[in-house]
Amino acid sequence: MHPMVPAGGANAPALSIGVDDGRQAAKPGDLLNYTVKIQNIGTTGAKGLDVVQTLPTGLKLISASRHGAARAGHVRWRVNLPAGRTDTFGVVGRVGQTPKQLLRLATIACASTAGGIKPIVCAAHSDQLPAGAAAGAYARHTAVGHTGGYVRVIGMTLLLAVIAAIGVRSLLARRRPRRAT
Repeated sequence: MHPMVPAGGANAPALSIGVDDGRQAAKPGDLLNYTVKIQNIGTTGAKGLDVVQTLPTGLKLISASRHGAARAGHVRWRVNLPAGRTDTFGVVGRVGQTPKQLLRLATIACASTAGGIKPIVCAAHSDQLPAGAAAGAYARHTAVGHTGGYVRVIGMTLLLAVIAAIGVRSLLARRRPRRAT
């Protein structure tokens, strides 16, 4: 969680927010349980906060805790958060079909004053999708392939340099006249 103190001065609420589903990767059919945790780390209460979590592309909402209102790609809760207090909200969804080019399933949670346009604080979480895993594996394979090629070129260059040095010594040894003893 990352705290942010808004520009409203010392009396404005200081909030921290986080969103997580406890996972790093997801695939179609997976059930995701997101937790949004908001803390008032300041000394002033925050009344009438709107807490909003976006619903990732391809996630089908199953439920939202505490009467979260689902609308057009997000869930919204209204909360009063006294100084020093924490509140938690949940969203459950199932991963459906996602666009093949989509690499990650991402969500953002923000808190703003009721009706406020600018959020006070936001956090994000994302899970890697199969296309992202495939792209990462391809990138790692390609990088290893290129690195291996560079290593082979450097190795061959060193080998040729050693052979050349031995060859030059041999030629010099043959061309030197032998001293009579």
